[in-house]
Amino acid sequence: MSVLHNLARLHRWALDEKRRLLMDLERRGEALATDRAAMRAQVAAEREVAGRSAEAAQAFPDFMVVATARLFAIDAEISALAAEIVAARAALAGAFEELKKYELAQEAEDSRARTALAQCEGRDLDEVALGLHRRAAGRRIR
Repeated sequence: MSVLHNLARLHRWALDEKRRLLMDLERRGEALATDRAAMRAQVAAEREVAGRSAEAAQAFPDFMVVATARLFAIDAEISALAAEIVAARAALAGAFEELKKYELAQEAEDSRARTALAQCEGRDLDEVALGLHRRAAGRRIR
């Protein structure tokens, strides 16, 4: 295995790692979006209960303070995560470009090797054909 094959394999592994990282970040983002939706649904449910019950109406402002703080925290996490996702996508694109360089160089090397092999085989076949031709020509002269 050539050096280019090893480098391509190494960069393929690095690309896979960056893909896994990006997938993890995106899953975390989806989980945070689900948490935010659940919190908003809970706020809506609590608001409805507070509208029907005087006791719940007294506790609702305290709930809203906590819920609002949690929603702000989730939104902050989502914003920070969005920046990480952008950076991870850029790193993934860079890793992909780097891998492509090595794969193209590897393909060029493999193509040169195939061409050289085909030329050697062609020369060998030419020698065999020439030998057969000489033998056939020698038989005719006698």
